[in-house]
Amino acid sequence: MLDCDFVSCIELIEHLDAAELARFSEVLFGYMNPAVVVITTPNADFNILFPGVTQFRHCDHRFEWSRSEFQAWCLDIGRTNAYSMEFTGVGVGPAGTETLGFCTQVAIFRRDPSRAKIKMKTSELPYKLVYEAVYPSLQNRKILHDAILNEVIFAAECVRRSFIDIDTGGQSEWRTCRADGEECARAAFSPEVSGPSFGGSPEVAGCPELSWSPEVTKIGAQLHIPVSTFFNNPRIRQLSDSLQQLQEVLQASNRVKLSHCGSSVLYPAGDEN
Repeated sequence: MLDCDFVSCIELIEHLDAAELARFSEVLFGYMNPAVVVITTPNADFNILFPGVTQFRHCDHRFEWSRSEFQAWCLDIGRTNAYSMEFTGVGVGPAGTETLGFCTQVAIFRRDPSRAKIKMKTSELPYKLVYEAVYPSLQNRKILHDAILNEVIFAAECVRRSFIDIDTGGQSEWRTCRADGEECARAAFSPEVSGPSFGGSPEVAGCPELSWSPEVTKIGAQLHIPVSTFFNNPRIRQLSDSLQQLQEVLQASNRVKLSHCGSSVLYPAGDEN
């Protein structure tokens, strides 16, 4: 955020205590050093036009400045930090109240082009590093793996919702089979139900990038979705270099549950999830 192009502070400063207001101007103008800053705040001169307002317009306001008070504060900032400024406002009162100014007063600060950009060593900053992201962010292994897992979980949820819709809507036939001694159901899609497909399989409702694989089954209260089905998703394929890498990411995470052989993701099938 150092030396950025623009910062806006709309109806902000009046919510700051005096000590916070002093630090606000030091950080914004003395450290961040933006090229343009717009600050708005209520005009206390205008308050006599609001019935029932005896002090401030809002209970959280710490102060409300008149035009002269606000302009004095802005001019002091400009002198200290080499900014020029322009004053304007928003909200015109009834005819005959022009002397009260605008309902909201606005200051536009512009940095002096000759002012040197601030250089500060990281070691001089009074901050503790709590998180670091490398950009492009997907170069970071953890962020990349989280992105893959997010896509897999989203795709599994699409499969679950489509599975429920078909089960309850009577749009497909079901055949019963036995697997490990439990009843399981396998969806048999009819041509008129399946829409445009990816890889020749019917697409999943709400997730056109993910298509059903014939091996997607419901066993007990869980869906068994082959990892290869996820790898057919263009977004997941783009994030994963190979099917093997996708399997390794899934095996290393506790966010998804895999079958014993690691070839399928086990996802809750119930409509309560």
